Amino acid sequence: ARVSVRKICETAIISKSPNVILAHNHPGGRAYPSGEDIRATSRLQGLLKMVDIDLVDHFIIAGNNWKSMAQMGELSVTRVSDRMIER
Repeated sequence: ARVSVRKICETAIISKSPNVILAHNHPGGRAYPSGEDIRATSRLQGLLKMVDIDLVDHFIIAGNNWKSMAQMGELSVTRVSDRMIER
């Protein structure tokens, strides 16, 4: 399924959100980001950064399993205590 990068950015800006967390499911699939998931997330992270909004994480959910792209190292953030900072 295609995601509207524009709609995500617009919603974050209109709601004055300083952070965004994404999640989507892989029905019947594996809880690992696809190449397209990684490319789209990276693109969205760059666009949000231009308007001072941090993409904190992107969760992939498949049944009872899930993966965090931040924990997998697919986002350019590092957890320091309870705060996210850029690398």
